[in-house]
Amino acid sequence: MESNQVHEKIRAIPVMDGLPESAKAAFVSAVTAAGKQEAVPNGTVLFVQGSKGAAMGCIILSGEVRISKPNSPELMAYAPELLGETKKVNPDAQRNATVEAASDLEVIKFNWTGFESHITQTAIAADVVAIEKALQDYAWRHITE
Repeated sequence: MESNQVHEKIRAIPVMDGLPESAKAAFVSAVTAAGKQEAVPNGTVLFVQGSKGAAMGCIILSGEVRISKPNSPELMAYAPELLGETKKVNPDAQRNATVEAASDLEVIKFNWTGFESHITQTAIAADVVAIEKALQDYAWRHITE
């Protein structure tokens, strides 16, 4: 996928809704600086519920994933989508769901520490606050699904 297509996919993830244009640009820049684009085959498990060390985030650029939590109906998520953001509200950095590729995927995997470092070094303070709030709100919505 071409870099301009990747940038448009990142801008289309629901967490971006309502962010100012400058915050969207900072978010895209941070993900691309801290991440690596990869192809992921159907059936690959991206995250395992209960595993520790939620340092990695993932943006699904194309394809779909199956999300499983105990005592909850299985959910499907479709590109473009951000995964792994619940670390923002989970002090144990523990995965709250198992996520498996339900088709071949194109993803960007990124390190949250690198993402946060890039944002704080390059974005204006108001955008840093807006991005953090958007990520926290998005994480809470996913936890309660």
